[in-house]
Amino acid sequence: MRRITYIMVVMMISTFAYSQQLPHYSLYMFNDAVINPAACGTKQYNTIHLISRSQWAGFEGAPKTQLLTYQRKQGNKIGLGATVLNDATGPISRTGAQLSYSYKMPVYKDYQLSFGLSGSIYQYLFDYDKVDLDPGTDVYDPAMPGGIEKVMTPEATFGMYMYNNNYYLGVSVPNLIESPINLPSLDEKTNKLIRHYFITSGYKFILNSDFIFQPSVLLKSTPVTPFQYDVNLMTRYRNQVWMGASYRDKDAVVIMLGMDYQEYTFGYSYDKSISDISAYTNGSHGVLLGYTFSRQKDSDGDGINDDKDDCPNEYGLKKNNGCPDSAQDIDGDGDGVNNDIDNCPKTPGPPENKGCPIITKQQKAIIDTAFANLEFVFGKAEITFSSYSHLERLGRLLNDYPEMRLKIVGHTDNIGEKEANMQLSKERSRAVEMFLTNRGIPITQIVTSYFGEIKPIATNDTKEGRAQNRRVEFTIFFE
Repeated sequence: MRRITYIMVVMMISTFAYSQQLPHYSLYMFNDAVINPAACGTKQYNTIHLISRSQWAGFEGAPKTQLLTYQRKQGNKIGLGATVLNDATGPISRTGAQLSYSYKMPVYKDYQLSFGLSGSIYQYLFDYDKVDLDPGTDVYDPAMPGGIEKVMTPEATFGMYMYNNNYYLGVSVPNLIESPINLPSLDEKTNKLIRHYFITSGYKFILNSDFIFQPSVLLKSTPVTPFQYDVNLMTRYRNQVWMGASYRDKDAVVIMLGMDYQEYTFGYSYDKSISDISAYTNGSHGVLLGYTFSRQKDSDGDGINDDKDDCPNEYGLKKNNGCPDSAQDIDGDGDGVNNDIDNCPKTPGPPENKGCPIITKQQKAIIDTAFANLEFVFGKAEITFSSYSHLERLGRLLNDYPEMRLKIVGHTDNIGEKEANMQLSKERSRAVEMFLTNRGIPITQIVTSYFGEIKPIATNDTKEGRAQNRRVEFTIFFE
């Protein structure tokens, strides 16, 4: 009779594992490469994230997950990722690592399509000492094998991810191989990884220069569990503070909040269960810690970062901006113009333009049109909606030509206090900067400054002159 009870317990745990083979991540939208390898390298920066999740607090043996992920953009087409995972549910635990690769290509206008594949190896462990067949007693079942069983299991995930600066649509298939979990005491035919199917999609609405609204959805399905969906609503304030809520079908309501400070990200989620288990748990908690790596590096090790080094691949001196004394013989960007006479030593350009790329008439028209049509709400740093389309075109230009740098300079007329005008010019130039970075333009591609009323281009004695002085100027340059 004990043996039958033991088998029933093992079947219960095995069945439970089917629905929990892949852990829940309420904060997945901030690290979407966790569920889709094709999302690796789709951002303009490299990140590392630590996720810790405690599911069904107060419930003995409830799932606990720790996850460390790293993803990077390798050139313009390749993304790489690595993940280390520890996941435990009752007597079953899983520990291992995953490597991801993605390749992207342009498909339509500003849309990119990325294909991704990841391979993983996990150790599954079953601890029989954590199986209590008769709670509240010390009765020992001689039919229980006892001890710990382990097995190493490989797996793979395939994904596709189409995106632009505001929209994304992803499809991924984790547990692609459906590898068996060959624990000696369990039936190999019924204990295997089950193929999952995920669809994710989201859109970024720019409400104004301060607020962004980001709804998203996650659809989940397997051959052995009911279809499930997550609906998420997220709001960001000045791209620094965010909060949101999710509804997970037949499972939980989620509250999320967090902030970004310089290169650091912090996020927290609380899941209030709405399933039958809600009477036995205090909810689930998730924490996300992230770090965004800057693009600054020192390739030649001379103590001068590449963004300020005129000879980034040659050990040099600070007095020569990172170049050796023989800088006149060095052509850092290989354009046939030596660095000492090259106005753009890091970007190739023709000699007739002093080593800088030539800005075409079409490109100049996009810049001039964005400047001419940039308007703000009177006395505020809020960009009017009529200016959005022109700034969007400017953003696409910067995205298509990552070697371009945009200088944004804010000015005002002399109406009002000088300090207030200086602050207004600062906020308006920063509003344009935020508009572009919110659409995926790297902050390293933008330089922002402001002068208030001290640099007029016309007289402030007339209405027309003051209108000319109230401006945010755009200048394209190359390093």
